[in-house]
Amino acid sequence: MIKKTTNANEKIRVGKLLRNISIQELHNDLMAQPPLGLKEALDQNGNCLISDTSLNLLMPPNVKKMSNKYKMMCGCEICILVKGMQNDLNAYRLLLLRKFENKNGKKAKIKAKAYKKYVYDNDEHLQNHPKKALLCIQCPPIEGFNVPHMGCIIRTCENCPKYKMNKYEQSFKKNDPEVAFHDFTVKKKCTVHGILDSKSKECLHCSTLHKREKKVNFK
Repeated sequence: MIKKTTNANEKIRVGKLLRNISIQELHNDLMAQPPLGLKEALDQNGNCLISDTSLNLLMPPNVKKMSNKYKMMCGCEICILVKGMQNDLNAYRLLLLRKFENKNGKKAKIKAKAYKKYVYDNDEHLQNHPKKALLCIQCPPIEGFNVPHMGCIIRTCENCPKYKMNKYEQSFKKNDPEVAFHDFTVKKKCTVHGILDSKSKECLHCSTLHKREKKVNFK
């Protein structure tokens, strides 16, 4: 919601616009030589007619700097879900590493050190992005491209390697923590009878009630 230019007391709803560069970088592009820059932004002597501060003040209120918050709001649903699962796996590995480090004994310390070198060497995750995890089950990318053959992508390639679990994650016990992958979906809910089937258009229990009885809300 922004204020209307003709009436400051009235607000209108407009779409949010995102910029992926800073005001300083935008100002530098404005002062550059055409076609990148704008010649009207300089006077006859080549002096700047508008500062970066003035440019920021002239920016419409619905133009915002893109941040991680906005990046998570839009994108491919599959990519966002897989990214979330990779983050869950990385968090689980840190949890398991802390458990190994808290154990007493020489063997436990050696195990913790070896596991850290494998999953969190130099304080960096083994796979901080799903694309790196895919390299474990795909052939190397084609020379000059950052993707493998199409057969590897659609999982029909017979030369792709199998995923190999490290020995520490392969030998879990009942008391070891389990990794939890979260997937959120939209569900319909009746205010009386709870969660309904996603294909339901109405609550079947409520629809069977007598017509004279008070109907409950459905959302």
